Amino acid sequence: TVSQALNGKGRISEDKRRQIVTMLREVGYKPKTLRRPVFFLYSREEIGLSHAHIPFVETYTGINDTLTQAELDLHVDFINPRLPVQPQLDSLLSHKPGAVVLDSSLKDTLPVAHEFFEDSRVPVVQVGHVQRSRLCDAVVVDNFSGARNAVRHLAAKHKHIACLRWHVSGDPASAEKFSGYQCGMADAGLTIRPGDVIEDRKS
Repeated sequence: TVSQALNGKGRISEDKRRQIVTMLREVGYKPKTLRRPVFFLYSREEIGLSHAHIPFVETYTGINDTLTQAELDLHVDFINPRLPVQPQLDSLLSHKPGAVVLDSSLKDTLPVAHEFFEDSRVPVVQVGHVQRSRLCDAVVVDNFSGARNAVRHLAAKHKHIACLRWHVSGDPASAEKFSGYQCGMADAGLTIRPGDVIEDRKS
């Protein structure tokens, strides 16, 4: 009877169905259909033993903490761009995800994955430092405002502020961060002196 009430099947009156659902809600029972996992998909190429794994850890921690508060389970999986993508997506769909979070590390694979899951009626959102698909909902770091606000905060107590540009060639948001730094300095009426900007183009 409980199964019929939860699944909307069988011969059961609407009053009885409401009584059962109310009773289950009062004791804190959550149907399994509400606990379908949320998948966080990352590029396997971006995971390693170097600094490349740090953005993954930070992003995973934030998503996991948020979903834990909502009593949802986060499952992490990876897409290997060197292998055919379609079989990997089919395999992920077989786990019946409740939603999918696509990391910007997926690069050209992200729009493909977005279209696949959207066609499969699975909610999708992309996260990271850059928006890979204009058609997919996105939560993207505002690098310009972040850098500008940081400089404004520091300028309240400091008159000499330097900028370390890390991973310049591999970070699509590097130019935005630097522009934010420049604007923040201009807002505070501070001059960028020779040697204040240090760039690491190799890492």
